[in-house]
Amino acid sequence: MRKIYYLLLMLPMMLIFSCEEDGNEVVNMKNQDPQVAVTGINPEQGYAGDQFTIDVTDFGGAKDFIKVFIGDYQTKVISCSDTKIVVEVPEDATGGKIKVDFFDKVFATDFVYKVLGKPFIESMNKNWGFIDDEITFQGSSLGTKAADIQLVFGQSTTKAKVISWSEEEFTVKVPAGATSGKIVLNISTQKNVNVPSEFTVREHATLTEMAPATAYKGSVVTINGTNLGTTLEGTAVLFGDKPGEIVSCSEEKIEVKVPMEAAEGTVEVTVKTFYEEINEKLNFEVIPTPVVDDSGISALEGYNGSTITITGTKMPVNTDNMIVKFGDYEVPVKSYEETDGAGVLTVVVPETVSGTVKLTLMIAGLEICSKDFKVIPAPTVDIFENKLVRTEVIITGTGFPGKVEDVEVKFAGTVVHPTTISSDKMVVQVPEDFASGKLTIAFKDIPVEKEVGYLQVLSTGDVTAFVLKNSVQPFTPTSEYVSGEWAMPEGWMTDNYAGQALLFPNGDISQGLFTMQAGYGQPNKQDSKIYQVVTLPKGTYKFTLNVAECGSNKGRFGVFFAVTKGNGTLPNLGDRVSGHMYEWWPLDESNFFVVDGSGNKSLYRITDNKNPHQKDLTVTLDEETEVTIGFVTQLNQEGWVKLSSINVTLE
Repeated sequence: MRKIYYLLLMLPMMLIFSCEEDGNEVVNMKNQDPQVAVTGINPEQGYAGDQFTIDVTDFGGAKDFIKVFIGDYQTKVISCSDTKIVVEVPEDATGGKIKVDFFDKVFATDFVYKVLGKPFIESMNKNWGFIDDEITFQGSSLGTKAADIQLVFGQSTTKAKVISWSEEEFTVKVPAGATSGKIVLNISTQKNVNVPSEFTVREHATLTEMAPATAYKGSVVTINGTNLGTTLEGTAVLFGDKPGEIVSCSEEKIEVKVPMEAAEGTVEVTVKTFYEEINEKLNFEVIPTPVVDDSGISALEGYNGSTITITGTKMPVNTDNMIVKFGDYEVPVKSYEETDGAGVLTVVVPETVSGTVKLTLMIAGLEICSKDFKVIPAPTVDIFENKLVRTEVIITGTGFPGKVEDVEVKFAGTVVHPTTISSDKMVVQVPEDFASGKLTIAFKDIPVEKEVGYLQVLSTGDVTAFVLKNSVQPFTPTSEYVSGEWAMPEGWMTDNYAGQALLFPNGDISQGLFTMQAGYGQPNKQDSKIYQVVTLPKGTYKFTLNVAECGSNKGRFGVFFAVTKGNGTLPNLGDRVSGHMYEWWPLDESNFFVVDGSGNKSLYRITDNKNPHQKDLTVTLDEETEVTIGFVTQLNQEGWVKLSSINVTLE
């Protein structure tokens, strides 16, 4: 029969009992009222936060008046009925006997609840495996039975089968469908238990080929395949029963050195990776190793450009896998002949080496010979692409002989000796009938003819085409130009130049003007420079500017044309006092040429004249000189200078 508790009537009694000197009344369940009893718990163990059931009789469903303890730790009562009390294990509980406080009457029991510690995975026997491999996890508090283990590899939805279990260790089998990645582990009610490592699901390796399929002892060959691993540890390759030296490995290939102990002829190759021994075998042919003895090299010293002969036995039929080096510099094989294994090859000592270096012959990755080779210093010549000259050409370099008769300079086949010579410089007169062409030079006793470069002889008159690129209408835009009114001129260099410098009205390239502008869609130009660099021979040069338009509505307005000494030497502009006015002027005049007896310098301020006009600037060079030719600007707000051409005349 169910007890009915009238709480309002009992409340005074509860208050009276709560004030008793001895505290709550404790009822020993062995002598309890048979109508009120605790008969069992289920389960008898679990984790903090788990729920378990206490079997009772005749508790009346009075949830709010029941307290349950595990030892000294009070639980959270989830629900209560006449026959069952469901409670939650507190976080700090450590286990103990069950006590029930019912209307301040304590029922002590001998039922013990064991609180398990937080599940912890300390280690796993390996973090990789194949499908059906068994993986063992070690730790503590690993559940109460095998069924508590719920483990998934990667993104798979298949739970791994538990092979064995204890609280300290369990083993699972990698299921079909497992993927690489994070291991998701739930133990009983404990979700996402930490696992010390991700897991890689491996596929079994395969072998496809060896490249090359034949090679010398000591050569490095490649074994191609799949799933070969990326670590040298545990990787092994046997040529017959002789192990090769592993050079590198990846999932797709293993590089291995053919052992010197391998038998010549066809051998079976066995491969073992870090993960497994591969059942497949490959066949490989070990061929006789070429030999070059001490007498096989024609000379162990020579000039840069000298020809050296190397002779050997057991040589290959061609040079496909042949490399010759002088030190670190690889050189091409100039010629090669092979007959019945005897091979003869020739190479040329490169210009880039000096001193004593190693002359090395490699065939199929194997070093066949390596000898000290002494490079005898030979003259060097500075090479140029296109040199402008008049009546003489200056050739520079190192190690020139002291006698002019020991040097032959060829102007498109015409041989001329220098007029003067030193160790690093020679002066050569240009033949009268030579206009342009290649220049070559040869030194006595050195079997090398050097091509120095291309010469262009300048005659008086219009030399614009040789001195400046792209300086006359129609101007050529850079390759990036597609269409529109603005572009950059091909062949010109810039420094801090904002915007573009070619204006094509209505997109008409034939009407394009060389334009420096601020405003009307173009940005300000503060110390903006656009220029070319050229080396000019001795002479007097007149630069003619044809200014089509020059104007300003407001703002800074300064555009200079200048010729300066050196490469990229146009100066910045700044304020200077001129009477009562401030004007923009070069801050550094050291690189300008003096153009007349009054001390005027090689520059012209275009913006002093706003009308269409033509201006000449004449510069005299006393010797061959590298010069910068171009414009420097200070424009802001609204100002522009437009030129139709820049012409150069040699006087």
